[in-house]
Amino acid sequence: MSAPAEILSDLLDAINDAGQLDSFSVWCEVAPVLHEAGARRGCATAKLEVSLPSGCVEVAYLIAHPMQADQGHEVSR
Repeated sequence: MSAPAEILSDLLDAINDAGQLDSFSVWCEVAPVLHEAGARRGCATAKLEVSLPSGCVEVAYLIAHPMQADQGHEVSR
């Protein structure tokens, strides 16, 4: 049987393989405080937690930033 850290790592790999949410960047693992701030700023958020009855817990906090809509304007040089 795998340890919680290994399971969490496999889950993060599966999320990356699944792709991006529409209109959001790729998922980024962040500290809990950035996860909370991202939620207040319009980011998509996810929290993965693997815990055992023994008290062993592994947590990953993820955010995906909203993508700017392309306005169809070219940047002049």
